[in-house]
Amino acid sequence: MIVLDNVSYSVEDDLIIKELTLSIKKGESIAVLGSNGCGKSTLAKLVDALIVPSIGSVKVSSFDTLKPKERRLIHREVGMVFQNPSSAFVGNTVREDIEFTLSNFSVPKCTWTECVKRTLKKVKLEGFEERNVATLSGGEKQKLSLASILSIDSSILIFDEALSMLDLEAKQEMLTLIREIRLQGKTVIFITHEIDTVLDFDKVLLLKEGKCLAFDETYKVLTNYQLLEEAEVMLPFAVKVYKDLKTKGIILSSIPLTEASLRKALW
Repeated sequence: MIVLDNVSYSVEDDLIIKELTLSIKKGESIAVLGSNGCGKSTLAKLVDALIVPSIGSVKVSSFDTLKPKERRLIHREVGMVFQNPSSAFVGNTVREDIEFTLSNFSVPKCTWTECVKRTLKKVKLEGFEERNVATLSGGEKQKLSLASILSIDSSILIFDEALSMLDLEAKQEMLTLIREIRLQGKTVIFITHEIDTVLDFDKVLLLKEGKCLAFDETYKVLTNYQLLEEAEVMLPFAVKVYKDLKTKGIILSSIPLTEASLRKALW
């Protein structure tokens, strides 16, 4: 479980996160939405103990980010896939990069070979062990970043705009992997601007200027188009169609969230 209790975070006089209180249960998938500068990435760093709150507390699996001795334990529990994973790579080859993670968290060396092989299979990079990291495509680099996290069996995965630099095919491959990870019972926090990629998530956290506008079931948040517009977030396609039809005097029986539910409502 992740618990944020009255968390505020500031840099000098700039208050980035403001009085944020919420809890995320084990195995939940949470989409974090909001306009640029609303505090999404700062929230991710707070959960991963890369930064600590100016006020309040963040606890991850009972570990407190304010306690220096517990931060290493949090780093093993929480893995983050960044928008540009290249900056996090250490090894020259795919194998070396994963082995660095294993070494950093004291995984017995006798298990490394099998662990690398097993992890690469999970992310559909079988046979890439000796590939130079610099020769990987954007999608392959994101898969390698994910593989490093999976190699130490992190229970919480944060994706910080992990799809934004990928082409359509690579995005679909990453979304499929994320869906498989969710089915394994891992907690997923997914930060994105692409709202139509999170329609099946458990909950949505909507941020504006560092404050929580909403934290509730996905359908309830994403069909509240007035709230989304207040947060300067693009409406899901089906919700936008509903709203446009309503302005023309055509009112559907309910607000659809997916294209399938939109087709049903139109029929």
